[in-house]
Amino acid sequence: MMSYGMVVLSTHGSGGGKAVLTGEIADTLLPEYQTYKALLKGDEPKMGISKNITISKQGAVIDKKDVYKLYASYISSLTGTFPQSVILANFCGSDQTPPLKDAFIAKGAKTYYGYTESVNGGFCVAVSKDVFLTLASKKKTTAEVSKINASDPQGPNATFKIEGSGTMRYPSEIVNGNFEKGMLGWTKSGDGRVISQLGSEDTGEGLYMGIISTGLGYTTATGSIFQSFTVPNNANTLELKWNFLSEEFLEYIGSSYQDKFSIVLQSEYFGEEILLSRTIDGIAASFGAKAPTDDKPEGEPGNLIAVSPDIIFDQGNVYMTGWQSESFDIKSYRGRCVTLIFRSTDVGDSIYDTAILIDDVKFK
Repeated sequence: MMSYGMVVLSTHGSGGGKAVLTGEIADTLLPEYQTYKALLKGDEPKMGISKNITISKQGAVIDKKDVYKLYASYISSLTGTFPQSVILANFCGSDQTPPLKDAFIAKGAKTYYGYTESVNGGFCVAVSKDVFLTLASKKKTTAEVSKINASDPQGPNATFKIEGSGTMRYPSEIVNGNFEKGMLGWTKSGDGRVISQLGSEDTGEGLYMGIISTGLGYTTATGSIFQSFTVPNNANTLELKWNFLSEEFLEYIGSSYQDKFSIVLQSEYFGEEILLSRTIDGIAASFGAKAPTDDKPEGEPGNLIAVSPDIIFDQGNVYMTGWQSESFDIKSYRGRCVTLIFRSTDVGDSIYDTAILIDDVKFK
């Protein structure tokens, strides 16, 4: 929940803005209960249990269970902060009293939407559609949602309210392309992180850089980071820097073990376009590197840079390309919503690892 710019809580509320119900059944016989017991105790517990809650309806059959609920103190105790998030608290009484709203905003959320009373499901659906059409489709601000201050036509006629900033909007350009704000704007799969240094190798510029890998303890096959945005109407090129490091050099040049680095641009109009694809053999050919032979058992690194023992993954010596600059013509994508993906893929084994450093992603 702490990794997203938009968070929707579509559930039940409790205590009129004091707690939000989870979908987890509260069974005291399960091992999870022992983990939660400490959070259920004290004068200001972080969790509670709501009894006999309707969790599903199928015709005349209604299924009711006890479920866990989270108090505002649970939100306040979360590690880290919300990355300028917009919170749609789509449950009863979510803005009836201030505890939950205050907890989310104190943890970094910028906008909090909620209801002043118990609310009916049909009105919640209409509100959700309005919020996402306004923000994601029309690219307007949080204050321009038309349902703000509208009331549920069914009793008790809850009013939909906005708290916090009315100026938040979905980004129309790349967010945090230099990674100076951590993973803000980026989503990861497998090993995707932000670091300040890898061995003695630091950023292209600034204090931080992105890294994806096929291993390094976080994954065994792939790692990627990606971000969706709208390409500005005046953008000509997408520019970035990358540095490819692998322990498959030099031994596995010319083999079936070909870890790959790809830069992909996805859009509804053009589908998936591979902007850049680099394998072990492709990089070796570009840098004049050669595999070991009987005459030269150590191989020929060419222009690849040996960085071990300063940088060691887990098996062999590591070579790198050094920082490379790339520029891609993206004029045909102007005004279109796209997803930019940086992807590392293991090919042939999961033993020898590859990592790619990424920095300074921007339009020009």
